[in-house]
Amino acid sequence: MNKATELYVSKAQEEVWTWKEKAYQDTKDLSYEQLQEHYKKSVQRAAMLLGMKIIQMENGSYKFVK
Repeated sequence: MNKATELYVSKAQEEVWTWKEKAYQDTKDLSYEQLQEHYKKSVQRAAMLLGMKIIQMENGSYKFVK
């Protein structure tokens, strides 16, 4: 690339790309059931770290509450 076509990429954007690639590598070979369990555990860990609970809404979605 020459200087006229180089694009500035922020450190934050590079971090997002790194996280996205890691998430892909961690899950690419999982079955559907394993993937569901992986995401369930991830959400539970996030709730615990945030000091929150997860509740199911009437429409089947979930949300964090204090």
